[in-house]
Amino acid sequence: MGSERRDVRGAAERRARRAWREGSGPWLRAAGALYGTATHAWSFAYEVGLLWPHQPVLPTISIGGVTVGGSGKTPVTAEVARMVTAAGHRPAVVTRGFPDELGLHGRMSRGWPVIGHPDRRLAVAEAARSADVAVLDDGFQHRRLARDLDLVLLDADVVGRVPWRLLPSGPFREPPSALGRADAIVVTRRSAGAAAGRALATWARRHTDVPLVARCALVPGELRRVARAAHGREPDAGAGPRVAVAGIMKPEAFLAAVRATGLDPALEVILPDHGALSHELASEIVEAARGAGVVTTGKDLARLSPALPAGLPLWCLEERLTWEEGVDELRQRIEAVCAGRRAAPNQRRGTG
Repeated sequence: MGSERRDVRGAAERRARRAWREGSGPWLRAAGALYGTATHAWSFAYEVGLLWPHQPVLPTISIGGVTVGGSGKTPVTAEVARMVTAAGHRPAVVTRGFPDELGLHGRMSRGWPVIGHPDRRLAVAEAARSADVAVLDDGFQHRRLARDLDLVLLDADVVGRVPWRLLPSGPFREPPSALGRADAIVVTRRSAGAAAGRALATWARRHTDVPLVARCALVPGELRRVARAAHGREPDAGAGPRVAVAGIMKPEAFLAAVRATGLDPALEVILPDHGALSHELASEIVEAARGAGVVTTGKDLARLSPALPAGLPLWCLEERLTWEEGVDELRQRIEAVCAGRRAAPNQRRGTG
């Protein structure tokens, strides 16, 4: 049975994504050039000491990226927090404060606090009440806050598959030269094969001076039934969700993973990233589900669960991170920061 698809992302977002794949016009390229000029000026101000990063009260490890989303920052951040815990320290994860990100980090937490605030300086100060190491999610461009270890993710699903053009002409936040301020590069992949990940890691070693390049894959994990209030009848034994909902940067990868489990949803819904679920769309999802339920991403649980009836079964297709290269050296770097707050050369130059 084929699936019906509802893509409720805005027209501008759909046009931009199509332009990234197929090539952008002169107006988008001009806008990308302006964005690049502003980004360069901001970065240059830190490089020459016109601006100085705030020194946080805790040793800080940043995880960030050079593309607009979907590179795996959240699962890698949780993995780093686990390494900090294993080293005998108390991490706190610091995010921008989007409810879906807070919800996902909360479910991935193994007891560490998750603090969301647009001002990361205030968030790290709050973290110091209960933690001794701050782990910053999506911090590579947040240069107002210094860090002791700067990890940048390179997404093999994107890098090398589309031209390296800056927003809004392309999906990149910064030019390739920005990678040089990182202390480690982590190559991630979902739909790309292992060979593509290895090739990107080789490229990173050849074209940057970053001392450590690691690799990991983000693969589908367990299809898990989410505990909810017990209202309404239970679905039939063996019944699975009839609707799949994704509001992430790479919805196609999630929907393909759902189908790979053997499910064949009657309706696939693509939401805008961080967007709210309208009452009309929620009603459409409930009608299509016919009591059998909905499957969604870990990130989207926070907005779907309160918007759908408690009696409608809700599933989450988990994601699992597997390391392919460099994890031992990365763990050693993290343990060194936890033990002695050894600042990287970038931060000693005041370019954090």
